[in-house]
Amino acid sequence: GGNSACVQMDIGDTHLIFDAGTGCYSLGRDLFKTEFAKGQGRAHWFMTHTHLDHIIGLPMFGPIYVPGNHFTFYSPMKDLEERFVAQQDPRFFPVGFDSLASTIDFVDLSDTPTMNIGDITIKWLKNDHPGNSYSYRVEYEGTSIVLSTDAEYKSLSPDILDPVIDFFHKADMLIFDA
Repeated sequence: GGNSACVQMDIGDTHLIFDAGTGCYSLGRDLFKTEFAKGQGRAHWFMTHTHLDHIIGLPMFGPIYVPGNHFTFYSPMKDLEERFVAQQDPRFFPVGFDSLASTIDFVDLSDTPTMNIGDITIKWLKNDHPGNSYSYRVEYEGTSIVLSTDAEYKSLSPDILDPVIDFFHKADMLIFDA
């Protein structure tokens, strides 16, 4: 209620998180009831884009301060780490990104539209949005969920819409904001 984008998907023991809006504060509190409280948590975090409403919650995400927790951030944006560091510049936030105690990795997806985490397949598609944003499709054991935020469709021509329709096609769930 009232939070900006942060979506969690748990598939078996694999934690997937999408975006880091203000909803990540509540997610962090929930994760403190799990292995993340003991520094034994691992999550894969996918970023649609870095407009402030999609990253502002990250500094308030408690588990990222716990040594032993491991977060891997994925994005087609080659400079994602630089963007996070800038958000936590001392002019904007009192705790620098380099002070986060968990292990943090960054994976650049710009050269691959499909990746796997175990048996989970994740695909991405570039959206039309200022500064770019990306939709993600998660597939596991014949089920698929598409998360598509901040997607703009200024042109309804088939050459623009056909790739989007193909990406959304037969999704079991579509989380959509345009």
